[in-house]
Amino acid sequence: MKFYTLIPLLACCYFFTTQLSAQTNPEVVVTQGHTNHVLDIAYSENGRFLVTGSQDRSAKVWDLNLKQEFRTLNGHTDKVTKVAFMNKDKNIVTACKSHIIVWEHPAGKILRKISVNTYKHEFEPIPNSTKILLKLEDDENDAEYAIIDILTGKRVGSNTLNTGSSHFSPHPTDSTFILTENDQTNTAFNACAFNYYTGKKVKTFPGGADIFKMIRFTPNGKYIAGTEYSGGHLFVWDYKSTKLLMKTKVNVTKRPIDMQLDKKGQFLWTLTGMGVIHVYEVKTGNLVNTFHKPTPFDPVTKISKNCVSFTMDFSPDYKTVAIGAFTLKTNLTKPSDNVETLINIDLIDTKKGNIKAALNGKYKLINKLEVGSKGKYILSSNTGANKGLRIWNTKSGEIERYMPSVQHFDLSADGKFLLTAQSNLKQQTHNLTIWAFPSFNKVHEMELKNEKTFLFDLQIYNDGETVISNKSYNPEGSYIVRWKLEQHNLAKKTTILKQELPNAEAWYNGKFLLSPNEKYVAGKTNKNRYQVFDLETKEIVVDIDSRAISDLHNLSQILSFIPNTNQILLSIPDFKEGDFREVVSNLAIIDIDKATLEIKPDYPSFEGAVMSGHFNSDGTQLVVGNDDYFGDIKWQVSLVDWEAKQLICNLEGHYSGVSHVQLGSKGKRIYSTSLDGFINTWDIKSCALKASMIAMNDLDYLIIMPDGYYKSSKNSHSDICFRYSNTLYTFDQFDLRYNRPDKVLTSLGASKYSVKIYTKAWEKRVRRMGFTSEMLQGEMELPSLTWTNKNELPLSVTTPTIDIKVAAEDKSNVLDRLLVSVNNVPLPAVNGYDLKSKKSNTLSQNLKTKLSYGNNLIKVSVVNEKGVESVRESLSINYEPSTKKQPNLYIYAIGVSEFESSERNLKFATKDASDLIQQFQSSNYFGKVISETVFNAEATKENIISTAKFLKEAQTDDQIMIYVSSHGLLSDDLNYFLATHDIDFEAPTTKGLAYDQINKMLDGINCRNRLILIDACHSGEVDKEEAVEKTSIASSNSNVKVTAKGSSSLVRPKVGLKNSFSYMKALFSDVSKGTGATVISAAGGYEFALESEDWNNGVFTYAILNGLKSGDADLDKDSNISVFELKTYVTTEVIRLTNGKQHPTTRSENTVNNFTLYKVK
Repeated sequence: MKFYTLIPLLACCYFFTTQLSAQTNPEVVVTQGHTNHVLDIAYSENGRFLVTGSQDRSAKVWDLNLKQEFRTLNGHTDKVTKVAFMNKDKNIVTACKSHIIVWEHPAGKILRKISVNTYKHEFEPIPNSTKILLKLEDDENDAEYAIIDILTGKRVGSNTLNTGSSHFSPHPTDSTFILTENDQTNTAFNACAFNYYTGKKVKTFPGGADIFKMIRFTPNGKYIAGTEYSGGHLFVWDYKSTKLLMKTKVNVTKRPIDMQLDKKGQFLWTLTGMGVIHVYEVKTGNLVNTFHKPTPFDPVTKISKNCVSFTMDFSPDYKTVAIGAFTLKTNLTKPSDNVETLINIDLIDTKKGNIKAALNGKYKLINKLEVGSKGKYILSSNTGANKGLRIWNTKSGEIERYMPSVQHFDLSADGKFLLTAQSNLKQQTHNLTIWAFPSFNKVHEMELKNEKTFLFDLQIYNDGETVISNKSYNPEGSYIVRWKLEQHNLAKKTTILKQELPNAEAWYNGKFLLSPNEKYVAGKTNKNRYQVFDLETKEIVVDIDSRAISDLHNLSQILSFIPNTNQILLSIPDFKEGDFREVVSNLAIIDIDKATLEIKPDYPSFEGAVMSGHFNSDGTQLVVGNDDYFGDIKWQVSLVDWEAKQLICNLEGHYSGVSHVQLGSKGKRIYSTSLDGFINTWDIKSCALKASMIAMNDLDYLIIMPDGYYKSSKNSHSDICFRYSNTLYTFDQFDLRYNRPDKVLTSLGASKYSVKIYTKAWEKRVRRMGFTSEMLQGEMELPSLTWTNKNELPLSVTTPTIDIKVAAEDKSNVLDRLLVSVNNVPLPAVNGYDLKSKKSNTLSQNLKTKLSYGNNLIKVSVVNEKGVESVRESLSINYEPSTKKQPNLYIYAIGVSEFESSERNLKFATKDASDLIQQFQSSNYFGKVISETVFNAEATKENIISTAKFLKEAQTDDQIMIYVSSHGLLSDDLNYFLATHDIDFEAPTTKGLAYDQINKMLDGINCRNRLILIDACHSGEVDKEEAVEKTSIASSNSNVKVTAKGSSSLVRPKVGLKNSFSYMKALFSDVSKGTGATVISAAGGYEFALESEDWNNGVFTYAILNGLKSGDADLDKDSNISVFELKTYVTTEVIRLTNGKQHPTTRSENTVNNFTLYKVK
């Protein structure tokens, strides 16, 4: 997770939050998830948070209300193996092998670090206290058990015992703990209870032939469960009587890696290393349930899932069990990149065994960073989610291009050529492509077939033809290979060099450096030797063993060739003055001519292990980045005056180890990446952070400034939240004020013209929300609302309704409305619950709220008489009924092909509507498809509104689709109308159907899955603020004979004024109040919607039908087509079919409710 402190916030959407001051600064939180195995999990006592420890050396706190990351806890130098909430959730305790950290929760502050050397890196909280019990390193069978008070950090007790197990468990109520003790013959191993203050043994529980790997108590302390190290038997005892209640033998596939008893001690839950949960009845010892099974390969879908797990924990109410799941999902329908790694915390229903929710993120580990020669483009490739190469345009502040599956690339030194490598693991092939940059015209291409090898790094020469690669871990040896791809002969491959390295040593991670003069390559072998290879003589000219140089030789790095010299710069980390907890990196130089290595103690040194470095072109400045997991965590980028050999400044702003650094060509910027997936840009003159960028999905992104302003794509918000006063809020709470592309682009150095357009776009958005930019400055006293029973509500229910209790107050104004929404659908209607009649500035109210199937994101707020709204309280609740019926689909289709003004008749409008109904009737996803149509002469405004009443029959989990195919018209004041049969085309306001009237058909109805499709001209929104002009239609599509669904005049914005509105629609998600429907429009506000005999439909409807019939709209290939998938597919397809003349848009969009619309057969 990454978060930044923001300046005081004020506005959200078109309303304000509670009073915000400098003492309560909100923070942006990006959910990324862990990057390696989850090793331990613990619920908070109140069940609202979950903390996880990972092999990635971090702990993460998860907010279970919104199922997002709440905070990342960085501070450990090794994998985090134990986590726990303590002291009534006021503290979190985490452990690695060298120390225990006590954190203040929810503030996330480190209260203290306790240096220890614990056995197995674990501790156990002593229940109902502020003390922990830990086992220190043992001497053969003797081990010291220490008691430490986490609030003082002091040891308050210890005992040395002769025991045989690593795991131990304190009793919940008395002063004993359980561990294994050998009997005198060493042939039997018992579980014994010892007093942890005196060391006296008080109870013995009969065991078996092996020591116990795990021992667990029930929360009430009545029962104990244990499993042997061999995993051969499971045991359950009664604590009071020491009676053995269960001893069950398990085979190898069922041997547990973790286990817990349920609350009453009736069932023993075990977790295998493959993520499978087995449930045993204690009374009989029988296996009664198996959950979370792997998904075997399906020959139809060609998908399989396999999991690795290490830990699980029950929620306080025992209705949910959380497990860490490292899952490999293989999808052989993809031609490449067909293995996806998912690192989740799966929340499993303990009754049904299904996954109720998965806590995860879209982590991205950047494995290379390059900056274009003029600083306009940043190139980064990553592993993890949405792996591939992204090209960032710093002038527009967006990802301009995404190339899936490209993990290895290189930009030529002059910035004119780009080399990319795409690997197909299934076919064991590599596609090498050289592109002219930045035009992306393909210059050369070559496929390496039957190459049983891995390409770990690539370099391209300035000639744009020569490629050099390190082919590591080839069964035949490790090679440096150089190819020359001849122009205009893409299939020809010429190997001009194939040199096997000495002793078949692969260069470390396969990475190497090409000298600026293209004569040498340098690398570090997997046996820790520095080598330099002369490409002309084909000889190793430098070969130095690094193991004699430093105790931390494995962390040393070859950083860069030093410009204008025959020298190479290295970083040599070593322990600081013999202190094994502090590390410093010294610089060293390899002289190629002398074949020597010399450490330079008089050069600047750096804290931690320096992992990357880069010189500017003339060699006057050096930048390095560290990965300091020793001592205090200080991830820094350091700038050095290389001529003076003096440090200029240390730059702090990364929240994980710095993996790559680069100096910009113009000498103004530094670019760096860290292991958390962020790219930082720094200003050299001020030594200050300017912006941080992270890719979210394919082309989605987030760019954050240090003061909290940000720019993001519309589809990136699902993983973005705000943390304010130790509570997590959805992004829309503060988006209006802080989503400021103009400020971000100013920071990135964009042109004044571009910044002006973005400023206008933001100001236009503010005005549409009913505010001015001046109103968003400073502080304001606002109403407050408390959801009083939020923490009492379960996160998962099987009943369809919940009670919401709220209390609200406004010190100065009368309360006007109470607003409640579920998945962004307002209840009971857009205006919420009317409070005017109460004439009060306080409120205490109970609401019975009906839930939808699956996840329910509930938001509650209050508005005063002046229209000012409180901060919204949010909660996510999962509703899983015992039986789930198929939804019914209600289609209301309005098609007008025939008009009283017959010269305006359309050919396909009614056919479009009928075809759409027929297509959905063919789907087996719905229980029933109920449709009403209003065609041609019946399509008057009054009749259309009257017929819509049947939609009120739809129930909560049904679906409603309103489809309109007709002419679309704009009035003189730019309001939008759909043409009815009897409309006056020159005066549409009289008999035309206003857009707002379509939306009102949905207000106040029960159904929450709502979609509106409008196949008509100008159906996208237009900007009423901008000056417009009318011109006659004089355009046609050369490919097809078309008819436009609009008037004879085309309304266009005057030159220079359209961009700000278009940018506003493209950039900002729709966070305004509405009916919760997604509205997909066939054409932009200034465009025509086309129909043609070539399509036999309107092109918009044709694209919908084709996407459903062919299944092409199922973009993720899960056999279901969601609303978002249909929108994405139709938009792309219509643009393609019309050669860019028609662009579907969304007039409004429910970003939360992405319901399934169609099932592919």
